[in-house]
Amino acid sequence: MAQLRARGSLIVGIRLSASAGGQQQLDVAHGQKRALESALATQLAMRIIGPTARVDFRELGRDRASLVERGDVDVAMTSTAETPSANVVFSEPYADGGIVLAVKRTSTVTDPRALAGQTIAATTTGEVNANEVAQAYFKDRGVTATIAPFPGLAAAVAALDAGQVTGVIGDRTGIAVLQRGRAEPMRVIAELASHPYVIAMRKDAVSLQAAVDSVLNALVSSGEIQTLATAAGFPYEAP
Repeated sequence: MAQLRARGSLIVGIRLSASAGGQQQLDVAHGQKRALESALATQLAMRIIGPTARVDFRELGRDRASLVERGDVDVAMTSTAETPSANVVFSEPYADGGIVLAVKRTSTVTDPRALAGQTIAATTTGEVNANEVAQAYFKDRGVTATIAPFPGLAAAVAALDAGQVTGVIGDRTGIAVLQRGRAEPMRVIAELASHPYVIAMRKDAVSLQAAVDSVLNALVSSGEIQTLATAAGFPYEAP
């Protein structure tokens, strides 16, 4: 903490460009996620270091926790979809996230098991391969369904609208973004995997961990996180 305050800045790992990680251009909520993460990083810097603190953003790909472990960044904006090493810990979650199953609002389906024998679209890109999650989810429950892989959520939802599939499995935040302005909204009927948004830090940075969790708890309890999310266009759901 003393080093951060002496430096006057917080070095933050984040996916800034849409091409970071190679496939992020297929993430329909990329802009909203990064806008919220950037605003949150600024709040962390100001509240932990001081009102004149700077934020030094560093471009990261898929493996954000490794940069934290090496000490290249102080913190990294990520989700629990990423598995941290033994030397990296996650903050308390500040927003809900994960892989969900959605159907058309007019569908009578309320349980994934009712989709047995049907074709379901599942995305293969992004932070989590929803297709792999879907395959395991239905296998574990003994449900036989055709899981059709799609490279991005927009294409999967287009297939749902065209009647080519009866459900879509993909990123919760992305589905919420695509809901906006739709003539026929989708309805989420199940969460297949929970991956809330968190902040990664080195395990030995005990004081920083405590400070980050304190700021996050204050933002969530006061409702300020919702204000930041609204400004970012992020469809916020509490963790």
